[in-house]
This record gives sequence, C-alpha cells and structure tokens, in this order.
Amino acid sequence: MSLWEYANPVKFLKLSDKVLPFFVGFSIIGLSIGLFWGFFFHA
Repeated sequence: MSLWEYANPVKFLKLSDKVLPFFVGFSIIGLSIGLFWGFFFHA
C-alpha cells in the first residue's frame, strides 16, 4: 500500500476515523500525566 492512496479523501477519512480515537486517548493520558507531574513534582 502506497502513501499516494491516502490522497483520496474517502480512503483518508476511513483511516482517520479508525485512528483518531486512539490518538485522542493517548493525548489525554499524556496531558494528564504532564499536568500532574508539573503541578506536584516540580523543583
């Protein structure tokens, strides 16, 4: 599968619909850890 296939908006949106919830979850987890660390473990 080549990268050029995702230039088609329909194929790209199918992929992004599958992947986006994982990225949102990981970003919320990372933001939560970073804020907790910044507020409670700063020097």
